[in-house]
Amino acid sequence: MRKWKTILSGIFAIAVCLTAVPAAPVKADYRYDEFDEGIAAQATHTAEASYNGKQLGIGDFKQPSDFYVHEDATIYILDNGNNRVVALDGDFRVDHVIEEIRYRQEELDISGAKGIYVSPAGEIYIADTANGRVIAMDQEGQVERLYTRPDSVLFTDNVTFLPRNVVTDTIGTVYIISENSTQGAYMLSPEGEFLGFYGRNEVDVTADVLFQAALRKFASEEQRARMSNFIPVEFSSFDADSEGFIYTVTGYSSTPKDSSMIRKLNPLGQNILANEYRTWGDEPEGSVFRTNYVDIAADDGGFIYALDSYNGRVFLYDDTGFQISIFGGAGSQLGTFGTAAAVDTMGSRVLVLDSRKNNLTVFKRTSFGQLLMDGLTLYNQGKMEEALPYFQDLVKMDANFFYAYYCMAETYYDMGDYRKAEEYATLSHESQEIYSKAKKMLRNDGIRNHFTAVFLLVVLGALGLMAGAKVMKVKRKERYWTAVKNGERQMDGFYARMPKWKYPFYILRHPVDGYHELKNNKKFSFRAANLILTAWVLLEILNWGYIDFDFRTRFQDVSLPQVLLTTVIIFGMVVVANWCFCTLMEGKGRLPEIWVCCAYALLPYVVCGYIRLALSFLMVYDEAVFLNYLIIIAGVWSFLLFLLGLSVLHDYSLGKTMASFALTVFGVLIAVFFAVLLSGLVVQIYSFFMTVYSEIRYRML
Repeated sequence: MRKWKTILSGIFAIAVCLTAVPAAPVKADYRYDEFDEGIAAQATHTAEASYNGKQLGIGDFKQPSDFYVHEDATIYILDNGNNRVVALDGDFRVDHVIEEIRYRQEELDISGAKGIYVSPAGEIYIADTANGRVIAMDQEGQVERLYTRPDSVLFTDNVTFLPRNVVTDTIGTVYIISENSTQGAYMLSPEGEFLGFYGRNEVDVTADVLFQAALRKFASEEQRARMSNFIPVEFSSFDADSEGFIYTVTGYSSTPKDSSMIRKLNPLGQNILANEYRTWGDEPEGSVFRTNYVDIAADDGGFIYALDSYNGRVFLYDDTGFQISIFGGAGSQLGTFGTAAAVDTMGSRVLVLDSRKNNLTVFKRTSFGQLLMDGLTLYNQGKMEEALPYFQDLVKMDANFFYAYYCMAETYYDMGDYRKAEEYATLSHESQEIYSKAKKMLRNDGIRNHFTAVFLLVVLGALGLMAGAKVMKVKRKERYWTAVKNGERQMDGFYARMPKWKYPFYILRHPVDGYHELKNNKKFSFRAANLILTAWVLLEILNWGYIDFDFRTRFQDVSLPQVLLTTVIIFGMVVVANWCFCTLMEGKGRLPEIWVCCAYALLPYVVCGYIRLALSFLMVYDEAVFLNYLIIIAGVWSFLLFLLGLSVLHDYSLGKTMASFALTVFGVLIAVFFAVLLSGLVVQIYSFFMTVYSEIRYRML
């Protein structure tokens, strides 16, 4: 009994290990690597201190909603719960408090306000959301102007004006974000005249959007009223820098690579951030996207700080949109937040307002963060050689910081050191363009330095191919006339003497004759067919991780199960599905013959695939079109051989062959569907028994 108890305990322990819940996301600083996986990273900022109203001697803040750091380092906090504006100096001491805001002797209530901004001249703008207005006042709280709902034909009676954020540009134009407005920011002149909308988000053109748009053209008015409307997502917040650029942030998105989440707009409202291959938020947890941006700020160096209220994180990007680090978090200790409400910068410091803790947290740069941002500042200013020592020190401190390798690769390329440019481009996993350019320069230098040897090699290779082709032609004629002299009709004797392993190559040129011999005279070899399949699997492995860097599409380690799934397993499904359906359609091909036929048809694709693999080390990415044409031609060739083989094996007409092919594809899809369904069922059953086991174990403890 004790023996069985020990065995069962061991089995249960193994099961618990196999079903252990994955660890929670790292709570320290992190960023996303080149594979879009969250990795721990060196801290760029660390919490220095936090300040609340009681520490400042002015009484507790009450759910402050926003703050703004003026260029003279004065911090203006919108303490709307207390109906006041608190101004702190650069040393975080109270400078003055505006407790009364008056407009024509009337005291205004700002308890429902959500945004504050201070112009370079010191004029304070408050987005008074609850009262549908923007207040412009001086440092004493005396209101100079009120901006209310614009009087324009563009606004119908049901359009609301609920200002949430406000900024101005260098010429005094006022930009206002209104809640529930999908047209972008309101643009008003300093006098309050409506100038139009600015920089609205665009609707992503998806298949569903195109289908609905086409459907609307044929729908009635009643049907259109019931159809879904695709409207742009509204801004969450925005900020303006000293050069007049507007930075906008959008809270939610269906993907962390959505270009509308963070944008840098020029005066025409056009986004000038590089959005390709950028990750703007956290990767989803399952199907849940877990980023909710509520505010954005840009410092004097062009670095962008986006505040996520979902996890209380600050996302740091450089001025090209590359993600540098993510810091902060949800919690009660210093450096974490209850409800992160607003973010801004003051020199090298980052300030975050917490509307639940009612305090202001100050982050300072670490030595790593200072080194990183100094290096990136020089790099983005075009001082690449000056920035190189910074990046060399950075990768010593954080070997996983692949963006530093990217910058080093580009720097070495500009310096003319193409070998190092190739080396660091490979380490970065993102610098395929730089790698390709460096390889092209090295190739050109090699051709120039060894032109005579290269020329002779090309000439000798061409002559060798011509001579080989001539010899093969003579031998074919000799074999043909020998067969004729021996009285062999239709080359029967020639086919009989041909080794079986040569038939795959003969089928390339004479598919109908070759497949007839395969069918009628059993001229097929399982060894040759399986050798072709093995070569195909090996080719996919080499294309995964060993093709030259600038032609590589995957950077993860080779996944043998995935390779087998996309080659041998799919191949087997095609063979079995074709045999099943063709048996019902009176096809004459047997299962072994179909297997060999399909394997032989892969030969052009496999041979051209290895040629492409070899040429990838000689050609550069700009010349990839020629290699792509080679693979396309090989794929078409293999597909035609596949159809001809099935037609001969099953004795089908062209129409019946195409019908059998369509049924084969349908059969594969059915098999994949049931495989996915079965795997899901197995996972659910396994999860059920493990839950029962966990519950029993918990009850027994």
